[in-house]
Amino acid sequence: MAFTYKDREYEKSDAVKRAEALRDEHSRYTESDSVKNYEAALKNIENNKVPDWNGGSYGAQMNDALNKILNREKFSYDLNSDALYRQYKDMYMTQGRQAMTDTIGQASALTGGYANSYAATAGNQAYQSYLQQLNNVIPELYQLALSRYNQEGSDLQNQYGLLADRYNTEYGEYADAVSRYNAERDYAANMYNSERSFDYGRFADDRNYYADLYNNEQNRDYTIWSDAYNRAFTEYQQQLSEQQAAQQAALEKASLAAGSKSTGVSNSKSTSLKTPTSAMYEKALKLYKTEGDAGLSRYIDSVGDEYDKDLIMQYAMDHFDLEGELIRRLQGIK
Repeated sequence: MAFTYKDREYEKSDAVKRAEALRDEHSRYTESDSVKNYEAALKNIENNKVPDWNGGSYGAQMNDALNKILNREKFSYDLNSDALYRQYKDMYMTQGRQAMTDTIGQASALTGGYANSYAATAGNQAYQSYLQQLNNVIPELYQLALSRYNQEGSDLQNQYGLLADRYNTEYGEYADAVSRYNAERDYAANMYNSERSFDYGRFADDRNYYADLYNNEQNRDYTIWSDAYNRAFTEYQQQLSEQQAAQQAALEKASLAAGSKSTGVSNSKSTSLKTPTSAMYEKALKLYKTEGDAGLSRYIDSVGDEYDKDLIMQYAMDHFDLEGELIRRLQGIK
């Protein structure tokens, strides 16, 4: 008698398969539309980042004015390069020559129109008096040149100050724009991170719920199958024990009925059969594990009648590890 059971292999029930499908469906995270909208808003702000400061509209002009102030040559005065001095010089020399001519003429008239040393001396003195007037105007011209130099320096400083004011005003507007950008970006980033964290947390809760649902359903389903299988195997063992007891009783009854025969004759069948080899035992056990009763019965039939077939069958049944087989089948071990 070999053990037979319709569900020797565990198969998932429809309820387990549905729970498994729900578990798989909720095992992949997909961002919600709300998260995607917050992400798009953040990227839009980042794409409109305030450019880096490049000096603004007045930076270059301010630096140019500063360079002129710092690199300006020290004051120096050159009479010959002063246009106003040249004008004075031409004027006084012209007037001096004219005065010299007039003086010589007047002095000559006193001597009857003849030139004399007095006239020449008087004329030269008149000329020199105008040259002295030219020399007297030089300090005034120097002071005028110095005033112009100082005024040019003041103008440069005033220009630099005006440009610096405009530069600072423009930079302040830039700094305000950067502050607004950073505040908007930080707000959008916080909203995106918060929404994604909340969305992922909700996904994780659903994932865990359906994973637990599947595990519980699968464990319950396997327990039902395992209990049924164990009950069937227990019943089989009980029937096998009863059958073996009946066979033993029949043998004892037959032995008593043949009391007149010698002990050697009554046990001739059992003593005449050969003991199966270890290879036979192992092959029978292997077929019983892989093919069940059908494989074991087919192998028993193929063994020669000179071997004790009952010993082969009993060995396969005694050495079949039911509990170990259930564990291996559950884990996919063949």
